[in-house]
Amino acid sequence: MQKILVMVKFLTLSLFIVTLSSCGFHLRGSIPLPKELETLYIQSNEPFGEFEQILRETLRTYKVNIVTNIKQAPIILNIVSAKLQQATGAVSGDLIMRQYTLSYVVTYQILARNGSIIIPTKTVSSKTTFTANMNQMMTSSKNTTAQYLPRLQHDITSRMLDQLTSDSSHAVLQQYFRRSTT
Repeated sequence: MQKILVMVKFLTLSLFIVTLSSCGFHLRGSIPLPKELETLYIQSNEPFGEFEQILRETLRTYKVNIVTNIKQAPIILNIVSAKLQQATGAVSGDLIMRQYTLSYVVTYQILARNGSIIIPTKTVSSKTTFTANMNQMMTSSKNTTAQYLPRLQHDITSRMLDQLTSDSSHAVLQQYFRRSTT
């Protein structure tokens, strides 16, 4: 009886692991970035902005060397824009509750040191919707935004990394470096 129970637990755990891995789940840092992105310079209009700090922290978990001098990096991750957008939606029947949508949109590209485009401009976005009291939202809009913004920025960073680790990005980077070394 106990052997059957152990076997059932083992099969359940195995099924869980297979299901989790087939859905695309990976532990953070387990998907390697292309080796061409091992050393990066991050170029941005807000080099010390919140998003850029989150991006740097995340890239460091992937063992990316982020340099502070553009001449030290073969690749530039150029953040063209990073914007927070807020929209209001449905209003409750008593006109007190309102639905809000926060969207964070980042446009970026991968450049060579000389400024030529390796990976053309890509846009990544993330949004969240929540319901809040209109009076409360008017008085504490900054607090509400601050509550949701880091989550949106982390999500954007993950989506960017998904794009940068894709087979197509990897192929483009390899092709560029092959051409530039010959």
